[in-house]
Amino acid sequence: MFRWGIIFLVIALIAAALGFGGLAGTAGW
Repeated sequence: MFRWGIIFLVIALIAAALGFGGLAGTAGW
């Protein structure tokens, strides 16, 4: 259960990083 929480947290962080990067890239361009 705890392991799934860590995996979900990592995936959420990666998704947030990609989303923020895409948003910043669009705003930059």
